[in-house]
Amino acid sequence: MKRLVREFLSRFFLVVLFSGCEIETFEMPGGESDLSDAETASREEDAAVAFERDDSGPECILGSLERCNQRDDNCDGLTDEGFDLSSDPRHCGKCDNGCRFENAESLCEQGECRQGSCFPGFADLSAETPGCEYRCPVFPPQGEQCNGIDDDCDGKVDEPEDLAGPRAGLCKVTEGTPCENTVAICTSREGTTTWYCDYPEEVDFDPTVPNGIAGEESRCDGVDEDCDGVVDETYPMIGVACTLGIGACTSRGVFVCNETMDDVVCDASEPISGSSEVCNGVDDDCDGEIDEDGFGEMVEVSDGEEDSFWIDRYEASRPKGQSNGYACSVAGAMPWVNVSWLEASAACEAASKRLCTEQEWELACAGLAGNPYPYGESFDPEACNGVTYDPDCKDEDDDALQPTATACGCSAPPSESLCVSDFGAYDMSGNVKEWTGTLVSEDPETYRIRGGSLYEDAPGLTCQFDFLLGEVDFFFDNLGFRCCSDEEP
Repeated sequence: MKRLVREFLSRFFLVVLFSGCEIETFEMPGGESDLSDAETASREEDAAVAFERDDSGPECILGSLERCNQRDDNCDGLTDEGFDLSSDPRHCGKCDNGCRFENAESLCEQGECRQGSCFPGFADLSAETPGCEYRCPVFPPQGEQCNGIDDDCDGKVDEPEDLAGPRAGLCKVTEGTPCENTVAICTSREGTTTWYCDYPEEVDFDPTVPNGIAGEESRCDGVDEDCDGVVDETYPMIGVACTLGIGACTSRGVFVCNETMDDVVCDASEPISGSSEVCNGVDDDCDGEIDEDGFGEMVEVSDGEEDSFWIDRYEASRPKGQSNGYACSVAGAMPWVNVSWLEASAACEAASKRLCTEQEWELACAGLAGNPYPYGESFDPEACNGVTYDPDCKDEDDDALQPTATACGCSAPPSESLCVSDFGAYDMSGNVKEWTGTLVSEDPETYRIRGGSLYEDAPGLTCQFDFLLGEVDFFFDNLGFRCCSDEEP
């Protein structure tokens, strides 16, 4: 038993020594204890109780650090000194009761854990969830922009009250166009969130363009779809005059938008039906050809034997609206004057005719009876347009060129002209002199002129008067022509 006690005490002293506690040591003389058996038993019992009470080591160690464990770790008689359980977030209210809030500062106030400020880049958006659970999409946070991102880290995206407005001039607001009252809205289109102009439906929208308006109008609808102040500029033909049909069958209108709004169409009415062709520079019968076989009226002239030809019933005139070209033979037209022989000959040829010879011309004027005047043997000062005829029938005589087949006479104007030959040719006396195809001289080239004019008196108005002639390039304001043909028109 003594041996066991000595062994225990030796081990105890060694433990105390290496634990840092300073204690007195003593040696047992002769290796044997001087204690009585009772004392030895008492000490062994005390040691056994101490051993059983704390098998983790001694209660304190001089010089050691104090820990928060409700013990006097450094043997200074104080427990847990240096630990403020009312404010220490590691030991808040009690030892080892650490305060921890995710992504936030952890505080201990009056022994209770409290959440402090969120760490940079985090926000606390849920009162029910401890800590700062929300990671900011943008760091550092900034003013809210229209971009589909929570820029100010408040858990809300593009809230109107926090948004900076769109850039100035983003939307077209041209006065008088559909865009006039347009405002910008923050929204998403085709996967992109930004400011878009909230144009009405009639505006030609293009999401690829920043302000949302197409570069040019796509519809022909009378609406300024691109709000540039010009309507349907993609279709420049709108309002331009147009026709349907040809010739006299033509109806007129202007180009307008078609029903499908993708092109223009002429709004002219359906073409009218045609009429017989006359020499007037118009396609009267609407067959695409002008004045074909319609160069005017001709009358047949015969010498009483086998020979015959055809001569224009009226002095030659230009087709309506034409300055040259083929000759017409129509009633009520102003005669073609200031025309040279070369021009007159070409005009007859263009009408598939020729200039009359002076013999043909005289026969057509005088008739088979050979009358001095186309209307008979005696001169009538008011039958034809000569110097004696006053067109306005006023006190002072005036001389003026008259339309073909004009009814002359002032005292009792006839309903039809009297200046017509037996063959039915009008105005072969007076009004205008007429070129013939009869060559009088070759050097210079000169041709006969017949018929007299508005400036001649009785002698110069006869069918037989043949005093006048002219070179091929001569022209005058009282000189015209008419055409003949060997074939029936």
